[in-house]
Amino acid sequence: VRRPDDNCPLSHSRTHHNSSFVVAQTENRGFTLFSCGQYEFEKVEGQVMYDYMLEHTNPEYVFFQMDMYWTVRGASSPVEYFKRYPGRFKSYHCKDHREIGQSGMVGWDAIFRNAKTAGVRYIVAEIEQCTMPVEQSIKVSAQYLLSAPFVKSSYPVAK
Repeated sequence: VRRPDDNCPLSHSRTHHNSSFVVAQTENRGFTLFSCGQYEFEKVEGQVMYDYMLEHTNPEYVFFQMDMYWTVRGASSPVEYFKRYPGRFKSYHCKDHREIGQSGMVGWDAIFRNAKTAGVRYIVAEIEQCTMPVEQSIKVSAQYLLSAPFVKSSYPVAK
């Protein structure tokens, strides 16, 4: 995990120490992945931190995995981000307040209908909070994603 350096506006916020901001770097593949938490949608020095990261990274080497739950909790719209920064979101992190698709908080249909704009190639699923035994929670979440008419059976693979 690498944190922003002292010259970056991000280092002047609590994100530096407390948020779920994750930067995973894969040296042998030459790419970096940014994933978000809700604090990346707060403003630092007049700019939303997530926007700063999108605008100050090279799309050739850096892609983003949007965590849908934390984006919505951060009072932001995943679809608006896809439209403002097309092709930057190679991975969807599908997560909801409880089992995926059950809370009504996340607009999954609009998110998946904009997958091409986002640039999605990979989907990761996580359950934030199980409201039933974990095996059943996984089954309900998987069934939601597999049966939703707006989720494709596959997405373009990187070349």
